[in-house]
Amino acid sequence: MRRWRKVVTCMVDSALPLSFPAFVLLIRFRIPAFIYTDPGSGALLWQLLLASFFGAAFYARFLTRSIRERVLSLKRAKRDGQAAESRIGSSSFPDN
Repeated sequence: MRRWRKVVTCMVDSALPLSFPAFVLLIRFRIPAFIYTDPGSGALLWQLLLASFFGAAFYARFLTRSIRERVLSLKRAKRDGQAAESRIGSSSFPDN
């Protein structure tokens, strides 16, 4: 997974310097576009917006749960480690 993240990051970083000049050229030499939108276009746009919102909400929920589980597991490990140290430190045999 990390390897793919590096590949994608490298691709984005290499494409970024080319995207701004291309955007400037598109803005500078624009031609009028006559676009027909049918009545279903609005429904498609609403579907896109709602799907994006709910997708982001589920991702945020997953992210917060995974962070909460990691924090709780660290707290449990710390608590268990302290409990083990207290058990080791207190023995029932008297010191001579």
